[in-house]
Amino acid sequence: MVARRQLLARAVLIAVLFAFCGAVAPAATVSLDASTQVVQVDNDGSGVNNCLRLIDNANPVTVTASGNAQFGSQPGEFWNSALVAYRDALGHVQYASSPMNNAGGVTISGTHYDYAMLTDIAGGIPGNTGTCNVSEIAMGPVVATSGTIFAGSTTRAQTGVAEVSPANAAFLDTMPPTPENFLLTVTGSAFYGPGANDQYGSVALMYRDPGNGISYASQAIGTSQNYFGFRFRIFITDFVNQTGDDSGNLQVTLTQVPEPMSMGATALAALALLRRRMR
Repeated sequence: MVARRQLLARAVLIAVLFAFCGAVAPAATVSLDASTQVVQVDNDGSGVNNCLRLIDNANPVTVTASGNAQFGSQPGEFWNSALVAYRDALGHVQYASSPMNNAGGVTISGTHYDYAMLTDIAGGIPGNTGTCNVSEIAMGPVVATSGTIFAGSTTRAQTGVAEVSPANAAFLDTMPPTPENFLLTVTGSAFYGPGANDQYGSVALMYRDPGNGISYASQAIGTSQNYFGFRFRIFITDFVNQTGDDSGNLQVTLTQVPEPMSMGATALAALALLRRRMR
């Protein structure tokens, strides 16, 4: 009888640990070579025109995004935010996400305010519709700018959407392509110039959220962060014709986070384990 009780206690303990810790999910890791894998941007009406340039200011600025930009015809296939790039007090490139149609936008503080942009998978732009209006609002002296990104633009005359592909970004897909909890880890170092402070402080993350839309996030290099979504694309950006001195390598790892089992499932797991032990 004592042995049976010990077996039962051990089975319950193992099941509880399994319920709260979950099974170890396999991880996918992709390397991002900063010398070759960079999303190149510019706002040249006679060349590459895939971002909106921001204006430098000595004070923090707020960047807002609004509009109806869509990347498909399925329900929810629209941009839920715009991506903003700037440089912090150390000169490191940082990213921020400005929620779409939110008057509060995102407030950033840096030494240079570079650009705002949207991204899509290479080859998919002709099917896009709608626009994204971006405004930069100064917190101190009146310095502001605004512009429009045309989601389906295929002409240099209109600012369009930057393309991402495995050639310039880290693609991490999961099967099935449905929203799940994932842990994203970014390690390594990357530089956009020859100087010691010409570093990327964060990476840009483009992913599909539970509503099937595109959202952006900024993740600091050397950190791990949880996301609920799918179709993750991680990348860094630089201006056209300025990527020749980019260097470094980033390791991007995506791990699915198992959902905790319910208490009922825990009990069933304990009983099943006990039966196996007693045979």
